[in-house]
Amino acid sequence: LDHGLERLGEVGSPGGPNDDFLRDEREQVAHASARVDAQRLRWEQGSLTTDGLQAAGWTLQEWLHFLNRATRPQPVARLQELDRRFQLTGSRNAEIAHAWFRLALASDYPGLEPALERYLTSIGRMKLIEPIYEDLLKTPQGAVFARRVYAQARPGYHAIAQSGLDDLMQGTP
Repeated sequence: LDHGLERLGEVGSPGGPNDDFLRDEREQVAHASARVDAQRLRWEQGSLTTDGLQAAGWTLQEWLHFLNRATRPQPVARLQELDRRFQLTGSRNAEIAHAWFRLALASDYPGLEPALERYLTSIGRMKLIEPIYEDLLKTPQGAVFARRVYAQARPGYHAIAQSGLDDLMQGTP
């Protein structure tokens, strides 16, 4: 038994059997992030078209990196091209949709309301909905939309989410 515990301790220890694996993993993530950043910067500068983005094999983390690090606001025409190519407004992945909606809201992207309402009434995780409500509450038009959707979605949210979002809705004009 002691021998087994001793070996188990090696797994997470410096110099243990997983060190090379973890180092390789970190290097792969850093390399992928650098590739995504390089494309994003060229895309934002206009030297890479939306059709030229090589995103077909991107992982969830790469998409999140791209969307979360994009400069805000983006030109609406550029976001329309991105949405047309990758169908981001209709994304079935809650994390990608969250990142997309936040970028789109910061850029005054038109026509989000139907998809955003579906999202906010079907997702209950605070980390995914609270930042979007916060973004919406920054503008008078967004606040009206946020309060209307929240009233509809509230019964489906967990009590803790309800309490936090009730405070958020009451704390903003």
